[in-house]
Amino acid sequence: MAAVFLLQWAWMPIVIQPSASVERGLWVRGWGAVAKGDLVLIDAPDAVIGLLDRHGRHGHTRLLKPVAGLVGQTVRCDESGLVIDGVRLAPTARVTSQGEAMPVFGMDRVLQPGEAWLLAEGVLTSVDSRCFGPVVLDEAQGPYRLWWSWDR
Repeated sequence: MAAVFLLQWAWMPIVIQPSASVERGLWVRGWGAVAKGDLVLIDAPDAVIGLLDRHGRHGHTRLLKPVAGLVGQTVRCDESGLVIDGVRLAPTARVTSQGEAMPVFGMDRVLQPGEAWLLAEGVLTSVDSRCFGPVVLDEAQGPYRLWWSWDR
């Protein structure tokens, strides 16, 4: 039994999350389909690479973010905020914590099969779908589950 446990950990993807957009700690990749509220790991889209580089996240950057919207949900995102299925979920930031302009991805449409909207609720300046739009789930890894937190 112990050998199986050790073998699983040998190939299980682990992510160290240092930023405040989700709970800081060690996250491990789980199994199954991604659902609303799950965390997924994506390569930072080209639209935000420059912003991340200027804020110290140089090189190949991956983002761990919660899923806020999936297929069939209506998403409206503009400078006034983010609304999913008629519910206002979050404002959109105009500037980063260092005063640089934040990109806002304008959208008003239904998410298509294979798309997800990512949102770190409660973190106004999070680099999430408010900055780069919906992501393709086939290009994301997840779901990720918290294994150990250094915030608790």
